[in-house]
Amino acid sequence: ANSISGSIQADDIGPNARLQSGSGPIHASSVHGAAVLQTGSGNLQLSLTAPGDVQARTGSGSIHIDGIDGGLRAGAGSGSIEVSGNPTSEWRLESGSGAIHLQLAENAHFTLNAQTGSGSVDIEQPIVMQGSIDRRRVSGTVNGGGPTIRANTGSGNITIRRSTNP
Repeated sequence: ANSISGSIQADDIGPNARLQSGSGPIHASSVHGAAVLQTGSGNLQLSLTAPGDVQARTGSGSIHIDGIDGGLRAGAGSGSIEVSGNPTSEWRLESGSGAIHLQLAENAHFTLNAQTGSGSVDIEQPIVMQGSIDRRRVSGTVNGGGPTIRANTGSGNITIRRSTNP
C-alpha cells in the first residue's frame, strides 16, 4: 500500500507486506511474516503473528513493533523505538533523538552493542561485558551470545527488559 500524504491502516495481511507513506502514520496489525514500513513523517505501529524480517523507517515519529521473530532494521530520525520479540538474526536500531526500549524473551540469547550520546544503557538480563564499563556504551553477550543487537541513539536512554509473556 502506498500513500502520498495520509495514514495507512492494514489488518490481517500476508507476508512481504510493503507499506509506504510520504507523510502520515502507518498502523499494521496481524501481519503474517516479513514487512517493510516507511514514512517520511509519522508513527509506525506493527504487530506480527508469524516469523519474518522487518524494516521500519520514519523521518520523524516513533516506531512500535510487537511480536517480531526474525531480523530487524529500525530507524527514526527523531522519535522513540519500542520493540518486543525474539532476535533470531541481526537487529539494527537507530534513533537520532529518542529512547530505545526492547522487551525480549527471558531465554533470548544475543550479543549486544548499545550506545547513546546522551542518556544511559540499562539491561535487566545478566550480561558478560566486553571492554570497559561505561553507562553510555555497553557491549557483551547475554545467555551465551547469539545474533547481534545494535542499538544507537544520539539522545535518549536504551533499556532492555525481560518479556512478561511466557
